[in-house]
Amino acid sequence: MWPTGPSRPAGILYRRCKNPFWRWEMVRTIDRETLKSRMESGDLLLLEVLGEASYRQGHLPGAVRYESAEQVRKLAPQKDAFIVAYCSNFN
Repeated sequence: MWPTGPSRPAGILYRRCKNPFWRWEMVRTIDRETLKSRMESGDLLLLEVLGEASYRQGHLPGAVRYESAEQVRKLAPQKDAFIVAYCSNFN
């Protein structure tokens, strides 16, 4: 789980986020092996949460650029969907 609190960056992001789609306590990290396995099996919704220009420059295979909570609800209507959101270029 991400650390939270007034002096932690994750805590600052959490306080600024107004998106009711997710709850902070549901956020987890996964390792590369798990991500690779899920990508190979197609058992996830992979979201790039950077801007459109970054997405056009390159993204992970199968990734969808995040646009809205409604978009995610349509792509993964089941509440137990395995959703991975990333915001790094992995360089």
